[in-house]
Amino acid sequence: MLWKVEVLGANAILAGAVILHLIALAGIPAFEDDHYRFIWDGWQVATFGTPYGTPPSDFFGSDYVPAALQSILDGVNNPDVPTIYGPALELLFAGVYALFGTELMGLRLVFAGINLLLIAMMLRRFAPEKAALFAWNPLAVSEVALHVHPDGVIAAMLFGGVMLLRRQPWLAGGRFGPLLQQLPCPFPI
Repeated sequence: MLWKVEVLGANAILAGAVILHLIALAGIPAFEDDHYRFIWDGWQVATFGTPYGTPPSDFFGSDYVPAALQSILDGVNNPDVPTIYGPALELLFAGVYALFGTELMGLRLVFAGINLLLIAMMLRRFAPEKAALFAWNPLAVSEVALHVHPDGVIAAMLFGGVMLLRRQPWLAGGRFGPLLQQLPCPFPI
């Protein structure tokens, strides 16, 4: 039966995924504005220690906001609403801001790298042809590497937790705890 024959190995699947991510990184994220919030939140965490409780609109016209962040602030969607992202993602946003500043490509590279890490973990757990269903899925690749959505980050945390649960159950809580924190918070903290 042809569908049970392993045609490509794990290295070929991963290489194909890297190529697809590089193609997506060459694109321009048109009609997307979530990344403005991620960069803004990263600056808030790096500057104030928290992005919670203060909506971006409170900073409109403020001299405290650096000039490089003015265009980022202007692009934030729903500026009257404080952030909804959990602490683990906020720490990631702060780290990306510390490394890359307001450069969108830095955020895209980090998200793509985490998604490739997820694919590598999947290749350790599943047959290559099964992992290829995700690794080569254009929607999954474009949502992470082109449109800068954190779904791959959350999936990597979840999958990493499941893998740890099988091998070292006492470490799994370190993966699942931050994942549960990613649920939107209905009230300001």
